[in-house]
Amino acid sequence: MKKKPKIESHKYLNELGISSEVSWIFNTKEVWDKKKTQKHFINQREKYGFDERETWALNSTLIGWLYSHLKWYVKHSPVDFAFNSFDVPVLTPIPRKKLEWTNEGKIVAVRYYTESIKHMTQEEAMNTALSYMEYYLKHEDDRTLEKESKSIEKACCALKIIAEIFPALWW
Repeated sequence: MKKKPKIESHKYLNELGISSEVSWIFNTKEVWDKKKTQKHFINQREKYGFDERETWALNSTLIGWLYSHLKWYVKHSPVDFAFNSFDVPVLTPIPRKKLEWTNEGKIVAVRYYTESIKHMTQEEAMNTALSYMEYYLKHEDDRTLEKESKSIEKACCALKIIAEIFPALWW
């Protein structure tokens, strides 16, 4: 007997190992045991187009949605991504011996990266933003303080890149 192929609900997030049943994911497939709670979520989706679970970790929901949609845009839109270029922020790691540490000692650095401006094509800028978002999403569950700080810096920089290329994100 042939196995039915698995239907990927959130293709690009699923490829990163993120389940479509994670509660924060946009349009989550997570099902709750209590019928009353599940009905509550269904009612919210009918009224708002989403339910409250997407706001429990809005930071992750935002990056997950943006990552998925930008990934599709890069792969499938007919735009000439070499046509436009932008000055965008990029991150460079600070050498460990030059890190400035918080008041709590060497537990977590104030910043792990320096930000500089680099001229890039739209394609280079989108791929840089995607790589920063991917790092954030991959470290969603296994965050040490250092990884959490690094992933937040990368996600913030990705959003700054998107802000710069925003006018060109259409077709």
